[in-house]
Amino acid sequence: RSSSSTTLNSTDVNETGGGHNDTTTNMNNNNNDTAAIDPDELQAREKNYKQVLLQKDQKSIELEKELEDLRRKAEKLKKELERSRESEEQMKQVVLQYEETISNLITNNKEAKSKLEEEIQKLQEEKDQAVIDLNNVETAFADVHRKYERTKQVVEGFKANEEQLKKHV
Repeated sequence: RSSSSTTLNSTDVNETGGGHNDTTTNMNNNNNDTAAIDPDELQAREKNYKQVLLQKDQKSIELEKELEDLRRKAEKLKKELERSRESEEQMKQVVLQYEETISNLITNNKEAKSKLEEEIQKLQEEKDQAVIDLNNVETAFADVHRKYERTKQVVEGFKANEEQLKKHV
């Protein structure tokens, strides 16, 4: 093999999927050819391999940190969602109590209005009866007054007759 076909660079590692095992396998396959490879080239390959591994490790660490950050954010959002749900549930309870209170007030208001209407009706009937009774009393009083006036005239007539009779006697 020529040195150009056995040279391992970052593009070879990327093309193999970027895994350490694939790169190691390629290196092991190339170990048979190391006897024909110049020690400087071998050192350059090893340095390149280490740089690629270091980059992959750094990238892996960055991705793990990013994943952990995303997990923390997801957990925070879950907690916020739970608080929101609890708050929503509490608000629903408050609304239900409010609706129940309003319903009770409306019912009580209707009952009070009904009682007042009944009382107004009763008072109206009593008033009508009182007006009828007043008219009857006024009519009776007028009759009694007429009879009183007639009786008074009759009594005066009797007194006048009695006076005349006393004068004749």
